[in-house]
Amino acid sequence: FKVEKSDISTARQRRIGTMYLIVDITLEKEYRDALSKSEEQYRLLIENAQEAILVVQDKMLVFHNPMMCMLTNYSSEELTNMHITKLLHPDDIKIIYNVYDYVASQHNHTPEHKLQFRLVRKDGSVFWIEFSYVIIRSEE
Repeated sequence: FKVEKSDISTARQRRIGTMYLIVDITLEKEYRDALSKSEEQYRLLIENAQEAILVVQDKMLVFHNPMMCMLTNYSSEELTNMHITKLLHPDDIKIIYNVYDYVASQHNHTPEHKLQFRLVRKDGSVFWIEFSYVIIRSEE
């Protein structure tokens, strides 16, 4: 149970009593526990995925999973807030920018797309990847 206390006052702000509200929070607690369990399962899925998962916002990496570090040989700290062009082969930057601009201009339509382009590892070596994406709109 959760107890909430409020003063009861007259129009002239004279306190004339106290009101206690007792709320059964059993369902709220069950929802919080279920959400916590779901978040833990999501975290385990992302951290153990065999594919690199990343979130790009304003052409900056704002989230990535451990597989992204393994593929690029950058540390998590190095990847966080890295501009995407640092990971792209110079010949593929224009292609990715065109796709990025197209995706950014879409408001409701999320086509399924797969692209193939080259990434550049920290040591300068280049490798091909197949990339698919989905648009996630944040509520601001």
